[in-house]
Amino acid sequence: MRYTTILFDLDGTLMDTSQGIFASANHALSCIGYPAMSDEALHNFVGPPLADCFRTVCGVDESFIDDAVRAYRAIYHEKGWSQSEAYSQIGTVLKLLSDRGARLAVSTLKLEYEAMKIVSHFHLLQYFDVVTGTDLTSIHTKYDTIRESLRRLDVTDFSTAVMIGDTIHDYEGAKQANIDFIGVDWGFGFMQGETKKQLPGFIAMIQDPTQLIPLIDTLS
Repeated sequence: MRYTTILFDLDGTLMDTSQGIFASANHALSCIGYPAMSDEALHNFVGPPLADCFRTVCGVDESFIDDAVRAYRAIYHEKGWSQSEAYSQIGTVLKLLSDRGARLAVSTLKLEYEAMKIVSHFHLLQYFDVVTGTDLTSIHTKYDTIRESLRRLDVTDFSTAVMIGDTIHDYEGAKQANIDFIGVDWGFGFMQGETKKQLPGFIAMIQDPTQLIPLIDTLS
């Protein structure tokens, strides 16, 4: 198997977390006096760092960004995290990959303890060697989480690693970390039915989790 280390994004790749994210975003907006936004308008809220989401997707003035982030994290920690569900067949695919000896990691821009809580609550933690998220000090970008996952797994040959994600931000983090990327079209970033982008290291686009293992086999 060519890819012996497989990194997964969380939001929009492993889990549909949109309900909790959108509700938490609107709660935060109300806390700073901004109007609620529709789910469609918040579609791009998933993927970039949280402050950037409020800045670019919601149009929040810079002076309110920190307050919005704090309000979001408080309500998400309270209940937003549980308003999620794993995509169909994800658990089966993770088990098959794990049984075949692949080392699996979550690399997400969620705070790490929130990511651990979600993955554990939905019975996926058993398949992962590492869960890497952001913190409040040094790990802030997708590149940071990917490189930290690789460090924790002691990966030195980056040609054996691949990142699986649903947004261009996942791809850019993988490219910066010098590992390959496989896109999924069931999340928040790439359109359903979208074909592989002609970008360096963008190996393929898949439309269903069950396509991942056959794809990896063909690349071996």
